Amino acid sequence: MIAVDRGLFPSLARRGLRFPIATDLALHEHPDPEHARRDPVALGRIVALSAQRWQCPLAIPLMDLRLEKADLLNALGVPEEQAEAFHFNERPPATLPPRMFLPAHASAIGAIRWVRSHTSLVPCGMALGPFSLLTRLLTDPITPLALLARGLTAEDDPAIGIALRARQLAIETVTRSVRAQLEAGAQVVIVCEPSASIAYLSPRQHRSGATLFEDFVLAPNRALRDQIHATGALLFFHNCGELTEAMVAAFAQDLHPEVLSLGSSRDLPADAALIPEDVVLYGNLPTRRFYSDGALPVEEVERLTCDLLHRMRATGHAHIPGSECDVLHVPGATDTIERKLAAFMKAEPAA
Repeated sequence: MIAVDRGLFPSLARRGLRFPIATDLALHEHPDPEHARRDPVALGRIVALSAQRWQCPLAIPLMDLRLEKADLLNALGVPEEQAEAFHFNERPPATLPPRMFLPAHASAIGAIRWVRSHTSLVPCGMALGPFSLLTRLLTDPITPLALLARGLTAEDDPAIGIALRARQLAIETVTRSVRAQLEAGAQVVIVCEPSASIAYLSPRQHRSGATLFEDFVLAPNRALRDQIHATGALLFFHNCGELTEAMVAAFAQDLHPEVLSLGSSRDLPADAALIPEDVVLYGNLPTRRFYSDGALPVEEVERLTCDLLHRMRATGHAHIPGSECDVLHVPGATDTIERKLAAFMKAEPAA
């Protein structure tokens, strides 16, 4: 694999690149989206089409954050159609047996290979972060985390044992997914950790000396970063959850990704003071509301875009304007979403 230039994202920011993560929209233009999701050639073409539409040199995959959970549970005999609703109620095994990737996951990996072979785009991978996968494996992730913060162990409560074993399997599963995508040719990997937020990790726990954030979030993601960097690829770290300034600073300074992507609840110009100069900020227009003119009229999209551009440029920090998360297809709202995205792409603050 040829290492990508580590100055890629600062260079794109200086060029004034802006783009949404909107591959799901292109997918739903296909006559059979579910078939395309499982066909690496069709999916590769869709990814390339989306990149070309936004004049973006990055081939960004679908943000399908179901794949790693389905992969993990497939190893334990849970059918794919039951994976989303499944949660561990007893301690799972310590290791997972070798297995093939399920069709949708194999297609996502194959699409990276197709993009690398058939386009000049920068192939990107996509993975759910280890902590976010852990929270999807438990009916109630908050209780064992709270017990651990109080100093209890697996001997004190079986829920802790389940959570610790699930964390181990989550790390193993995400590592396997990222490895396969890197081997397929990914030069950038987008790691999505939306659960690493105050919804699951209380700032009060951190202030009291609990090491949950380090043990469950930072350490596993540092290992992922090192895995990605070892191949010459770059880390694009995405977290659209509710965060504290300390969390934002830790993601930027401790993980030190090439790109840090944050949700619209964050004030990016204010956060820029927390971010090392060589970490590019991405985001963070409230694209989850683009489907509705009542929720967000196009004039407000233009105003928000201009305000973000003006204030971020004033900071001098490298920034690529974009979506707060992925822009999903909403039946009956395609024209409305496309109109908002066009406004975002064209809006410029007054000189």
